[in-house]
Amino acid sequence: MYMNEPWQQTSVAVATKTKVGLGLTTKLAVSLGVLGVTAALATTSLPGASEDGTDLFERRTMVTVTVAGSGTVTSSPAGIACSGKCSARFPIGATVILSAKASDSAIFAGWSGACSGDGGCTFIVRSATTISAKFQDKPPAVTLSVTRYGEGRVVSNPGGISCGTDCSEAYPIGTTVTLTAVPSNNMRLATWVGACSGVAPTCVITLSSATTATARFVSTISGS
Repeated sequence: MYMNEPWQQTSVAVATKTKVGLGLTTKLAVSLGVLGVTAALATTSLPGASEDGTDLFERRTMVTVTVAGSGTVTSSPAGIACSGKCSARFPIGATVILSAKASDSAIFAGWSGACSGDGGCTFIVRSATTISAKFQDKPPAVTLSVTRYGEGRVVSNPGGISCGTDCSEAYPIGTTVTLTAVPSNNMRLATWVGACSGVAPTCVITLSSATTATARFVSTISGS
């Protein structure tokens, strides 16, 4: 029988796939039988591999957020959390939600870039993405004070005043406040005085400085 020469005997063994960090390392070893020498021919790391080898070719790209003013921006899923400039990589196709939070001395002014307006920011990652968030200082506040005479109360929109018990509130300059007079039983609004006038139950004020308004309530029962 014809036999191969010993130097012709070659066996090839392929090692199992082993998870290393974020990559899947495949080791290909060649065993040269007669010489007893094993040589590692190649080691290849492929990013994005999961434990079982799925998502092997997952692609990620950069999302960069720039914050101007006094506030912070965070993301869901996590990755972005900054008050200046920061970046994070997200899988292509992922839905990212950014949330803006102003400091106590500021208000959120709006988004630019991949998002716009002053509401929420939700987008799907398709390529490298840049977004800016702008915060601005709150305008100075002025006080609106309400006085009432007689049985009734005055409430405000936006909230803050419910007089009876809470008769003043500080609002940013330029705020429009609606006051509503609410008479008690057997009472009516006789008149407004100060920043409001007339007998209509509501009064609209745009604040430019400290302001006062008075509501006078009288009985609806004759002779009282």
